[in-house]
Amino acid sequence: MQADDGNKIRARWKESGGGTCAHGDYEKEYYLGADTGDYVCKSCGETWMRGTKPPGAGAAGGQERS
Repeated sequence: MQADDGNKIRARWKESGGGTCAHGDYEKEYYLGADTGDYVCKSCGETWMRGTKPPGAGAAGGQERS
């Protein structure tokens, strides 16, 4: 997902009340087509910086999507 798309998801999530997110679906983040090394939750837009993985990554929890 492009970094701008993650920003839009974050804004929509906050506008809708922002509750708790399970972070069940996430994608790699790209900026102008270049892989930033970060991951973004497709539901709430939370970002995990390079070197960290979203909750459940590599386990039965979250699912990386391209």
